[in-house]
Amino acid sequence: MNFDLRSPSERKTIDSLHDELLLEIFNAYRLDNPDTWIFKSRWFILADVCRRWREVILASAIHLELELSWGNGTPVADLLDDWPPLPLEFSYDFSFTPMTHEDEQGILLALQRRDHVRSMSLYGLSAMSHASLISAMDQTFSILERLSLRATGDTHLTLPQTSSAPRLRYLCLEAVAHPTGSLLLSSALNLTDLQLENIPISAYFSPEYLAAQMSKMSRLETLSISFQASTAILDAQRDSTEPQATCIMFPKLYSLIFRGNSTWLEGFVGRIGANHLLTLKATFFYQATFTLPFLLRFMDISQRATLNPVIVSFSSDDVSIYASKLEGMQILPVNLDLSVISNRIDRQVQSVIQLVDALLPKFSAVEQLECYLWGAGPGRSDSVELAQWRQLLRSFTSLRDLWISTELGMDFAICLHPDEAPFPELLPELRRIVVVTDMESWDLDSNIHAAFKDFIDARRLAGRRIDFGFQDAKWFRSSDYFSEDSDPQDEAQSQSD
Repeated sequence: MNFDLRSPSERKTIDSLHDELLLEIFNAYRLDNPDTWIFKSRWFILADVCRRWREVILASAIHLELELSWGNGTPVADLLDDWPPLPLEFSYDFSFTPMTHEDEQGILLALQRRDHVRSMSLYGLSAMSHASLISAMDQTFSILERLSLRATGDTHLTLPQTSSAPRLRYLCLEAVAHPTGSLLLSSALNLTDLQLENIPISAYFSPEYLAAQMSKMSRLETLSISFQASTAILDAQRDSTEPQATCIMFPKLYSLIFRGNSTWLEGFVGRIGANHLLTLKATFFYQATFTLPFLLRFMDISQRATLNPVIVSFSSDDVSIYASKLEGMQILPVNLDLSVISNRIDRQVQSVIQLVDALLPKFSAVEQLECYLWGAGPGRSDSVELAQWRQLLRSFTSLRDLWISTELGMDFAICLHPDEAPFPELLPELRRIVVVTDMESWDLDSNIHAAFKDFIDARRLAGRRIDFGFQDAKWFRSSDYFSEDSDPQDEAQSQSD
């Protein structure tokens, strides 16, 4: 047993510490876990220890980044009465739990302190139950930095036109409309993250309008825009003008995500530029033709590195084109993701052909192409004409590696067969074919290998050897991209004839 042999006068207790040292201890406690400091109100515990601690903490509210944070079921009136005016942060979710009278009154009470609201999140809103909350936002929130409003899928809520937040940094509106001339966007000059999600057709706005509203958001880093349904009719009706020669530059924008019609995206990217963009993800509703000159120009400004490899993934609901960025010998994370929504594979193939052709300068130098049709038998591709597959392959003139799933093996073998291949020849630089298989269909795999034999023999006679092999599909089931720890190409079983 250890005993403290010092005299009482020599011992130091926490009560003997100076306020400045106490403050440093409290701050270290905050930095140990900043999230729980606010969201779980850890600073409440310290402030309730004694009057002195409470005074030290409240006297340094800015330094300690004190906030009052709460959610569903909190007695807000009592909380506000117990503490001096501090920044407010509240988050309510009514998606599964109806709003109580106490919750409504608590939110309205917080909105009355508009100059203290720093962060506000309301989920599961509906026009019938929560109109009073939206109406109460018709004011200026001088320190609001984060605003997230999400309505239910069958609801259309509209923000008051004069709502504004000049210090806003994060804005997410899901199925919530902002009216033409709204001050919320035009006043948010410090915005870094803008998400306009699940936009109903009734809340449609033109790409020209949004580009103008965003024109002064020089700090914007991420942008996401998605429409609930096709806006093709409204896009055709809008009084659009050709983009100017000079575009609005967003020097810090690194991520652009879009879901809607390609014509809308064309009208938008034709007016903006982002020379540091890392990720471009666009999901298009199916349309018969794709014309994307402004998207190509936008990519030329923002993404100058070589795209390689390119992955085309066919599924039951859509088709996606993924492209990684190759810098030196390093493959960086995916920075291009184009998808088309359609459950018909013939339309999916035609869409890929059109997207690749529209953006041909970005794809003509690709050296590795991967085409996968997961979760379907070989017969699913029967509705695709061989001419469509040939048209797709014809765009990849620099291709050296071709990876395909078992389901597409026979189609590609026939396309490349010497007796079927058109002039000029397809894939003149091809050096390797890898069939990705579940390793349980050896009979089919053997047939695919035999089907490629004439093509491989013809290329060998021409002095261009092609290696053929199989790859276990386990590398691709969990992700469309290679494992960080292992390279599946190292596992390929090369078989040269």
